[in-house]
Amino acid sequence: MSLRNMFLLVFGFLGVGVVLFFVFIPEKNVFQIKQVENKTNVVPLAIIGSGPAGLSAALYGARLGIHTVVFEGPKPGGQLTETGMVENWPGVGRERGPEIMKSMRAYVSSLGAIIVPEVIASVDFSSWPYRLITDDGQAFNALSVIIATGSAPRVLNIPGEREYWGKGITTCALCDAPFYKNKDVVIVGAGDNAFEQALQLASQARTVIILVRSSRVRASASMQQRVRALTNVSLQFNKEVKQVQGTGEWVNQLLVFDTKRRAMEPLKADGLFLAIGHEPRTALVAGKIKLRADGSIMIKDGSQQTSVSGVFAAGDVEDTVYRQAGVAAGSGIKSAIEVSMFLQSCGWNPVHAQQMQTRLYNPSAVAVAGKSNLPVHAESKVRQLSSVNMFEREVLKATQPVIIDFYAHHCPSCMHMLPVFEAVAQQYGRDVLFYKLDTSAVPVLAERLKVERIPCFIVFNGGEQVARYHSIMSKPEMSTFVRQFIVG
Repeated sequence: MSLRNMFLLVFGFLGVGVVLFFVFIPEKNVFQIKQVENKTNVVPLAIIGSGPAGLSAALYGARLGIHTVVFEGPKPGGQLTETGMVENWPGVGRERGPEIMKSMRAYVSSLGAIIVPEVIASVDFSSWPYRLITDDGQAFNALSVIIATGSAPRVLNIPGEREYWGKGITTCALCDAPFYKNKDVVIVGAGDNAFEQALQLASQARTVIILVRSSRVRASASMQQRVRALTNVSLQFNKEVKQVQGTGEWVNQLLVFDTKRRAMEPLKADGLFLAIGHEPRTALVAGKIKLRADGSIMIKDGSQQTSVSGVFAAGDVEDTVYRQAGVAAGSGIKSAIEVSMFLQSCGWNPVHAQQMQTRLYNPSAVAVAGKSNLPVHAESKVRQLSSVNMFEREVLKATQPVIIDFYAHHCPSCMHMLPVFEAVAQQYGRDVLFYKLDTSAVPVLAERLKVERIPCFIVFNGGEQVARYHSIMSKPEMSTFVRQFIVG
């Protein structure tokens, strides 16, 4: 070997050695398991959100032996719970969206994941373990977090929209279609969601008009075919809703702008259903992790990892391209697997899990669909209102304030509110009487009280209706709502 070749060989080995040293030099791990030793309410895997992404992550977290807690949030089950028939969920065939999520939730719970009807109000990712605080002040120490908060329906931001929200304006035909029997309704949108809502409303409403802002629709061919076959559904193109008008109590007319004729025209409507897309729910983490320009969470290529180590994102909160339930589920699975690897890198293992068993968050009873998150010995403070006679005898003649929760099993928001309602009843049951009424079981009473959107909460005092509230409330919000009717 020549001197020149020997020289090159030696320096080649040196060069490779330097590269290997800098590639494999161990990075100082700032996540040491000893930092958790004095903590309580520890959650090795905290999942914020309970749609397909959140529950899929919980499924894998539980199967991987990780103590997993799902904080359901204000939208239990995600957008799939507002979908009628789902035809593209792998291995299921045609099934109603709420049923898919109900089965998924039950299965995940059976694997050992803890599912709680709590809303995370704030997060602190500045130090590890991460701090999560619910809207009623409970604090948790999370070793890893998966953000699966999904997306929220867009609104029009037009005059009258806020005034009549819940009074004829809604985004959930699946929940509210039964309240529009023989009425004229309008849907705004051009995609599958708008056409799905038309299918749900067609069997109840007298007429359904889909207003499309442009000259074409985006819905799939199969969905278009099914909707166009309905005799009471029509499409109007190049139309934009500019104002919502009504009686003060309910919507009765829309002002619609025809972009081709450049003219404004009134349109009679008893209800307005919005299906104009969604925006990622990232207000909780804004300023805490990196977001894209569109507000979605930025994740690293080929990973569900966010800009903060140990914090992952899955589903529509980070995916603005595919926006499919199956894709969301897959990203949730990826997140859980990455959580497992992250926890191992922190030194978390079965031995530590066993040693910390008493300091892991573990409520005395885990909420299941339609049941309250109460200790097994607690007696329910909410009575089932089963007839008109019972209403007249127990509600109208009560000497205490009475609050009634109007719900239906097909309404995801209603099922979310039942355990919240029960929890508040446990707190204030001595001063207020709490009842719940299944609107599908006693429709005559719902009609008598003009309940046209659920969940709905009506308060009676001295036999008179004194307050009404639509939509969901957090536990603190419901507590505040109830307290105003307690005298003394």
